[in-house]
Amino acid sequence: MGTVLRLPFEALQSIPGGVNEVTLYYDDLLDCQRVGKRLDLKMAEASAVPEASTLKSINHDNVVEVVSAVKVDDPRYDSLMDVIEIVTPFYSDGSITDALLAGRVFSTREAMLTMQAALRGLRELHVQHKILHRDVKSGNILLDKAPVYAVVADIGVAGLMDASGSAFAANNPTLYSPPELLTTGVLTASSDIYSMGLIMSELLGGAFDYGSYKRGAVEESLQRGESPLTEQDFQLPVWAPTALRKVHTRATASDPKRRYQSAKLMDDAIGALRLANWEQVGESAWQATGPGRSPRVFKVEATPQPSGDYVLALKKATGKTWRRPQYQTDIRVATLEDSGARAVFDTANALAIG
Repeated sequence: MGTVLRLPFEALQSIPGGVNEVTLYYDDLLDCQRVGKRLDLKMAEASAVPEASTLKSINHDNVVEVVSAVKVDDPRYDSLMDVIEIVTPFYSDGSITDALLAGRVFSTREAMLTMQAALRGLRELHVQHKILHRDVKSGNILLDKAPVYAVVADIGVAGLMDASGSAFAANNPTLYSPPELLTTGVLTASSDIYSMGLIMSELLGGAFDYGSYKRGAVEESLQRGESPLTEQDFQLPVWAPTALRKVHTRATASDPKRRYQSAKLMDDAIGALRLANWEQVGESAWQATGPGRSPRVFKVEATPQPSGDYVLALKKATGKTWRRPQYQTDIRVATLEDSGARAVFDTANALAIG
């Protein structure tokens, strides 16, 4: 015979965005907010990881902590259901998706630190616990203060790897799904890496145009082994230096074998980048700021021409004025994505870094 324990939580609001019921609570005894997520264990796939017990066994700064898990006895649910509620800490900054939709613009440094933190959380899942997340997306990466920066959450559809490091795909096509989700139906660590590459696109270029994507069209693209994202959402911003583009291109390669094969490899590749802090400062102007208390600041201005091409000018901040660096001249380019334009942005980045 057992005694029923009542959690001292007051429901503050429901939290939309996932397939499971999620609620924000206030813990009166500990004077803090918590998040509870309900799921039906009977609906879990055979290969799925029991989320509560698995998360509880993980002790890593970049993986969400489980505070408690309780059985839910609620007459609203069918008697055949086996509903539990997983209680985790509340992250006031929400997810990457929440931040982007609220208008937050991540600096280049913030974006890279957030990426590395999430990759370290994935490495913990992949290496120490042999778990594939299978649902990596910006809504499942929660933001935290430094030095943590980001926490991987929601492993409700995660799967255990077999001896080869693979797991069958879960039936949950999203904008972030790798191309192999519906073609081979087999995922590896590189599948989670692919999704992280798309998160990089958002951190640097802003939120995807979520409302323009319909579920049917997303599934059709994935059935063809293609990303459902438009080129505009998929690509990095025009200012992105070549070295950064190479990391993104490798992470998001269509062929899983061409991607980074581990979260550590991608983490190390990002850590090796030498990037200025970039920001868009005008309709067709981008500024690169170097490190230090007295940073070097450079700006690339693109002036549209009647013929449809652009004239690119590279300038250096000198006091309150902007001047062309020595030996730098304006160049004409057909598009802001061609090799000539990339060379100008690369030069600005290198000069700012010093």
